[in-house]
Amino acid sequence: MIVNPAWLREHDRFLRAAILRTDGPTISPQADQKKAWDNIMSGNYSTYLQSTESMQHLLDVAIKRFGIDRIPFAGPECGLGSWDWPHGDHMVIASLEHVREVVAEYNKSATNED
Repeated sequence: MIVNPAWLREHDRFLRAAILRTDGPTISPQADQKKAWDNIMSGNYSTYLQSTESMQHLLDVAIKRFGIDRIPFAGPECGLGSWDWPHGDHMVIASLEHVREVVAEYNKSATNED
């Protein structure tokens, strides 16, 4: 079944906007994969985190499609427990901090519009 805004309203259901990909670091297909993983393993991972701009885009798309009244939550697609490489736990925390920043900025802008 395809979820649409009318179905959500009809059945009084809500969604969590999945704005953080959980399939691992963001490494460009054109990048030197070995060098990227060497950087990540040595703790130089910040350039491989999903950007807040990407998260904001995903949140905007979800809100436009389903309406803010049906999206009370935003977060990762699913669990982040599989990020078990060196510094993976730090990457998870940094990624979740990005989610927090995006949601806080959205809430701030929504409050200012009222």
